Amino acid sequence: MGNSSERVIEALRIKEANGLEISLKDIVSEATAIVPRFPDREYPRDTIVIKVGDNQTARIGLGPIPDRTYEFKVPKAWMLDHAGTGKKLQFSYIFYSAGLNAWRSEPIDYTISH
Repeated sequence: MGNSSERVIEALRIKEANGLEISLKDIVSEATAIVPRFPDREYPRDTIVIKVGDNQTARIGLGPIPDRTYEFKVPKAWMLDHAGTGKKLQFSYIFYSAGLNAWRSEPIDYTISH
């Protein structure tokens, strides 16, 4: 992995969230993770990995479409253990440019309610 100490400017956000709270009542089976657009140059081998607490997706291909906002699905099951506890659940992603260099997003903490 390349220089993963650099940060992607924007964190992902969850479409169904109300501020920094996600209500599981608003999610049927998956939440929508919105990942902001990436730098001007995008390559066919660009990928991301979405992380939710201790869970993470496999690498997801993005394709060479610059200045685009991406939406991905995050399983509701990844949030169930935190529902109603008041504990924060951290969401983030790693962006792999051309499959080589990696940048971590700023993490964002959501509270999960029933």
